[in-house]
Amino acid sequence: MSQSAERTTADVAIAVAARRGAGSVTLAGAGTEFLFYQAAGGLVREGYRVPRSFEFNTVNNRGVSAETLQRQEMMLASWASDNGIPSAAAIDLVMQDGFPVLILEVVDDDGSDLDCTALGSVIASMHRLSVPGLPLVAQAGKPWDARLVDRLEERYTRLRIRHSLPSLPPSATLQATLQRSSSDMRPSLTATPKVAGASTSEALPGPSTLLTLR
Repeated sequence: MSQSAERTTADVAIAVAARRGAGSVTLAGAGTEFLFYQAAGGLVREGYRVPRSFEFNTVNNRGVSAETLQRQEMMLASWASDNGIPSAAAIDLVMQDGFPVLILEVVDDDGSDLDCTALGSVIASMHRLSVPGLPLVAQAGKPWDARLVDRLEERYTRLRIRHSLPSLPPSATLQATLQRSSSDMRPSLTATPKVAGASTSEALPGPSTLLTLR
């Protein structure tokens, strides 16, 4: 993260906080495409997910606008909430100096130890739900298995530039394997005891947003 980028996103977060009567803005986490700030407003704290740029051209998102990703995040947050998956609530999406800023509830770490079994139960409960009724940006308009094969081939090609690796099986073989594996996994998920679960967007140290489904 360059100093200029850090200053720009910080200025955006401070401006959003001022509009909302909040203060004490601090950087709480940083990812490839977004930074997460938290601010205090009276007895309430809230978080601001600020994009590094208006449009992304990363391996994950090529030619995708920040606003598109923020709106997807907000819809996924609503999906999680509507289906009983405990998660940080998406409060609002606002524009500040051309940047789409997603305002989120701040959820503190409760200090408990990591429980892999509980996490697995949360993920299983999410998999039992109906798929969200929106096409994910990462799918690029394709079915999930076809898009996953595309991504696998793209990244494997990059690895082969630096490393001596065997060729991948044909695309049709990979896609058929994914479809078969998905069908084989479905019964085991159904048999898992249902429990209330956790979050859905980009994991950050300390305060979290959602667990991004990308």
